[in-house]
Amino acid sequence: MTSLAPLPDATGFAGMFAAVLDGNLYAGGGSQWNKPFWLGGQRRLSDRIFVLADPAGAWRESESRLPRPVGHFGSAVDGERVYVCGGIGPEGVVRDAWVGRLEDGALRWSALPDLPRGVVYASAGVAGGRLFIVGGLLRPEDRTASAEVWSLACDLAAAGREGWRREPDLPTGGLFVAAVGGRGKRLFVVSGMGFDTGGAYVPSRALTVFSTSDRTWRAAASLPEGRVGASPPCFTPGGEQFLLVGGYPTVFTGAPREHPGFPAQTLVYDLATDAWSAGPVLPMTPFADRDSPTDAGPSPMVGSPAVAWRGRAIVVGGELRPSARSPQVLSVALPHAHPSAP
Repeated sequence: MTSLAPLPDATGFAGMFAAVLDGNLYAGGGSQWNKPFWLGGQRRLSDRIFVLADPAGAWRESESRLPRPVGHFGSAVDGERVYVCGGIGPEGVVRDAWVGRLEDGALRWSALPDLPRGVVYASAGVAGGRLFIVGGLLRPEDRTASAEVWSLACDLAAAGREGWRREPDLPTGGLFVAAVGGRGKRLFVVSGMGFDTGGAYVPSRALTVFSTSDRTWRAAASLPEGRVGASPPCFTPGGEQFLLVGGYPTVFTGAPREHPGFPAQTLVYDLATDAWSAGPVLPMTPFADRDSPTDAGPSPMVGSPAVAWRGRAIVVGGELRPSARSPQVLSVALPHAHPSAP
């Protein structure tokens, strides 16, 4: 477990995207607070993008920007493309979807067909040549989560012709902030948060897998405990396992200022045996100032993007407690990954 150079922003962000493009690590978008909400703070959305060329180096801010300030969107990577779909902007929930590609060394964005409706805290993944958007909320204050799943062809010409396709709904019922990742023709949906009929939060322990071959959901082994808001699964180079970092199992019911932070234990899922095991333990630094909108960490997080880069899972930024973002960047060894893996 190591810390890379922090993002070049003193506060940091949650709800960003991250992608490895042409061997470099990109991260952008997201939200931060000027002060905690219990002190009347306001949330700010970002269109900034940062680039890290080497794990031992420092981040630089790119001249490229997202098409608009936005955070808490569904994001996924497919080869040298990164997708950003939905989320929340300064004027509310958006329907926009974009694909970003490097052109002449700059990250350029092209519009995709709009989502069928605006959604925030949805999750995204790529499997079987399609981009999937899973669950989410229609409004941040909603107490009913969406069970809808939509997909779009990764072939951009086909995407423009066909638009979004409705897939079978989540068998778990509505979820938001699930951890989603694709491998081959399978899409993995891990944990997330739902609601009961009275609108109370219900953390999920479910792992469900969608096969793009027959468009069918199948239940897999439940997590030992929930991991709501965990980073997207990071697969080993051969795809035999994935590492799940961050998230939480239960809803803290005390005063937000007194939040204890999130679990340090990571989890590993083995695709062949359909079994979970304990992964590395994250560092946990005591909170220095509970009324600060930032914390340098390192500490466990929620709302962070994660990507596999050079044989390790890289987790960028995130929320360390309510209203507190972090510029931290953690590097966690992937199980059985060779250090020279791309």
